[in-house]
Amino acid sequence: MHFGLSEEQRQLQDAVRGFLGTVPTARDVLEGRATADDPSTWQRIASEQAWQAILVPEERGGFGFGLLDLGVVLEELGRALTPVPMLPTAFATVALRAGSGPARDAALQAIAEGAAAACVLDPSCVPGACAAQLLVLGDGSLVEAPVEAVPTLDSTRPAGRVAVAAVAPPPAVAAACEALLAAECVGAAEAVLDMAVDYAKTRQQFGRAIGSFQAIQHKCADVLVMVESARSAVLYALWALDAEAPDARAAAHTAKAMACDAFLHAAGDNIQIHGGIGFTWEHDAHLYFKRARSSHTLLGSPASHRAAVADLVLGVA
Repeated sequence: MHFGLSEEQRQLQDAVRGFLGTVPTARDVLEGRATADDPSTWQRIASEQAWQAILVPEERGGFGFGLLDLGVVLEELGRALTPVPMLPTAFATVALRAGSGPARDAALQAIAEGAAAACVLDPSCVPGACAAQLLVLGDGSLVEAPVEAVPTLDSTRPAGRVAVAAVAPPPAVAAACEALLAAECVGAAEAVLDMAVDYAKTRQQFGRAIGSFQAIQHKCADVLVMVESARSAVLYALWALDAEAPDARAAAHTAKAMACDAFLHAAGDNIQIHGGIGFTWEHDAHLYFKRARSSHTLLGSPASHRAAVADLVLGVA
């Protein structure tokens, strides 16, 4: 195993980052210049970039690539905090491709062609449900049900309540969703780390940059260790799931726990390093903190995933 991105994946990373500079941002949503899950932005992504087709099998109009490839895209989306329904559509695609049947095949074809989707893993709060053209249960079956918008802490990721009963996803589907969410969190965590370091280099206090003080240096160094450790865990989890490695489930639990903890820790320290301005509405720090807090509990808390790893190691699960 080559532990890192391939040349093609790095080119994809650069292409995603360049494209995201041309679409509405989280700040645009906050200030009313755009709406979260804007259909025109999604259609641009679907027609110009086709990221939604990465996991769709070739025979259904997609690329048939792996989770690691989609993880590259999600990391960049997390870094930019771009308000598009890529993650919920990815969850739905994972659930759909785990099964078979004419309805699932048609749904995968529709996603490859640009349909937004959402996976109903927790009916009380389904990210992307209000904008979804396809609703998929955890076992991959399709459902039509009323969707009611629910208030969320993170205005860049709208969610809805779906009037259906919960259906537990197969372990492989749950693990893939956890690893993909973790990839997004790693990108966002690195973004707030960069934000904090850049500010520490320029903010002057007592006649010197605050980045020269050990207290600030230690905060940034600790966050860097957490982010890089989480990235390693995420890369391994995505690879293990693609390769169907024996420890794939444990790797996904580990990645989710480490990435969400790193993101929340980084987002909090970013506000602290920025001081007074970090608490203001005008600064983007709170946007990342809200995403970190909502991602922390999405698909289960880090504590629950660490407990799941312990169960796997001890042979309980």
